[in-house]
Amino acid sequence: MWFIIEKLLQNNLKMSKSPEAFVYKCTLRSITDGDTIRLQTIDLGFSVQLHNKAVRINGIDTPESRINIKRYPERAKEKELGLLAKQKLKDWLVGDITIRSYGTDKYGRVLADVFCEKGNVADLLKKENLAVDYHGGTKTKKWGK
Repeated sequence: MWFIIEKLLQNNLKMSKSPEAFVYKCTLRSITDGDTIRLQTIDLGFSVQLHNKAVRINGIDTPESRINIKRYPERAKEKELGLLAKQKLKDWLVGDITIRSYGTDKYGRVLADVFCEKGNVADLLKKENLAVDYHGGTKTKKWGK
């Protein structure tokens, strides 16, 4: 049964032209970095839930927060900005959290717009200059330069 539910989530855009049909209430488990979170539950409705799912925030790239700066000292500013983006998500992702799912990315993470009480977190991060537009492919932004 869970395999079927996973497949529905992965292929949801193929099933409908309306992404509004794939809006789910969620509870947060943890924040990996500025553009990836882990959800404790995704409520699919009808008493069906997914648990412990990684979610890649759609449409953005943020600085990496998990950089070994002893090995890469030139990336210290990027790590600082990445930790700030992660902290902003911690501040914003309290209370009601909703996602609009677009299926999964190449790593199997749920690809989704993430909404908190303040709005779309991707837009909030971009306003803070802690995220840039990103829709796959080669990353060109050099953080901290």
